[in-house]
Amino acid sequence: MSSRHVHVPVAPDSSGVRPIFHIVDKRRRTRIDSKLLILLCLAAGAAQLSAQDNSNEFWPQLNGYWRLGPDFQIVGTVTEHAATDPKDNDFRIGAMLLYHLPIQFHGPLARHHPEESRYLSFNGGYLYIPPAPNGTAAVENRAFSQFIARVPWPNSFLTTDRSETDLRWISGSFYWRYRNRISMQRNFKIRSYTFTPLVFGELQYYSKYDSWYRNDYGAGVRFEVGKLAEILPYFERENTSYDKPAHTNAVGVSVTFFFRD
Repeated sequence: MSSRHVHVPVAPDSSGVRPIFHIVDKRRRTRIDSKLLILLCLAAGAAQLSAQDNSNEFWPQLNGYWRLGPDFQIVGTVTEHAATDPKDNDFRIGAMLLYHLPIQFHGPLARHHPEESRYLSFNGGYLYIPPAPNGTAAVENRAFSQFIARVPWPNSFLTTDRSETDLRWISGSFYWRYRNRISMQRNFKIRSYTFTPLVFGELQYYSKYDSWYRNDYGAGVRFEVGKLAEILPYFERENTSYDKPAHTNAVGVSVTFFFRD
């Protein structure tokens, strides 16, 4: 039998034109491949920009509360902000005096927070914020005042509205900032043990930008640790319109010790 290759011609259609479907398909595949490559490049670029605009941080904090009487407390605090870029790391060291107006409401209280039965509190304090040893941020001196209002709700829910004014001296320049944070919480009891889930959100106005430049929100759970301490793990998301990075995802752990008078 002959093994000679036999060419089979492509039959013309009714108009006498040979079909070019195979040519069209090839060009179409080429265009699809080009578009897919462009989309992949754009996606890679967007992922890179997203990584540059996000900072994943860890915020450990240590606090001490001293009770000075039925209406007054003093608080000392040390916090580290450990960022994705070590150059953004800083410490926050400060103290605050708390006064709780003696106008009370009735409701279930956590062991360490009798002030949460007070409608109003007034606080004032100071923070010194230097960069960490490997950080490059400017040194900040911050004085602040807080006005706190609490509203009890049915089923033991509690809303807290904290208005704070910050006076900030950063590298010799003065700015002020207003912050308003609203939180909702509820105490739960298992036998004699109390824990407190909470959620919060905050808006910030900054004189440097003459704008509501930042918002943040988050959630956590406050756990009692014996008679003298508590631990609060939480997650917080910050979004800012001017600073870099534009978004911060922070996991924090606040440990507080309570010393009675």
